[in-house]
Amino acid sequence: MVDDIASEDFVTAYSSPSSSGTTYMMYGYKKGYTLNALWGFRYGGVWHNQEEVERNKITKAYASASGNTFKPGYARYQDINHDGALNSDDLVYLGSADPDLYGGIQNTFNIHNFTFSFFFNYSIGGKIYNVAELWMGNGSPYTNQYKYMQNSWHPVRNPNSNLPMAGSYDALPSDRLVHDASYLRLKNISASYTFDMRKVTKNRLRDIRVSVSGENLYLWKKYNGFDPDVSTSSSNSALRRVDIGAYPKPRTIIFSLQIRY
Repeated sequence: MVDDIASEDFVTAYSSPSSSGTTYMMYGYKKGYTLNALWGFRYGGVWHNQEEVERNKITKAYASASGNTFKPGYARYQDINHDGALNSDDLVYLGSADPDLYGGIQNTFNIHNFTFSFFFNYSIGGKIYNVAELWMGNGSPYTNQYKYMQNSWHPVRNPNSNLPMAGSYDALPSDRLVHDASYLRLKNISASYTFDMRKVTKNRLRDIRVSVSGENLYLWKKYNGFDPDVSTSSSNSALRRVDIGAYPKPRTIIFSLQIRY
């Protein structure tokens, strides 16, 4: 928990890389909140029809990125203070990047000449910002899009969808980009068998050991990115779980043969 940050109301550690010139805090420190706090807007789906747009002029329940995006198919966000505009006053706390619990489970078994070991590591709780979705989940015509964008809003084919239509990108940080960062990873597994060669070779060889091991063999997760255990936004080592499309950890398998005389 942040108790004091001197005379500042908040300190921004990472902000949205918006091309519009207006940036919003996505990751930062604010008194009374957790140290690694995530911030953004509350996603409100899309404007489904012009009637919703007109009704909102009275209720001011939602706002869009700019005046020219108050139209069907464009994303909308909760207008927290109901002032009819989307700005930093509408940013809300979206969770902490810190896990509730993390650790590992490992063991080694030895049965005669056979050895088997494994290591799992896990993280439970905490959130991750998939910054790649700012550009790949917003209908942008300039970048590849996530597969789920095939279900985006269309006036004829899909008028009830809550995903922004093609070409309606705004690149605003929101809870739609924040995901559960829990995972369970099979980090390592190895097996080996030792053949006693003393009798066979009349003590010219002591033994031969054959082994196989694997690293990063499987990952159980809910996150829609490659790996929730990443931080790829900057050189700031204090920044965690802000993913701009990190390349996944490689899966490796190693075979080895050891001969002892």
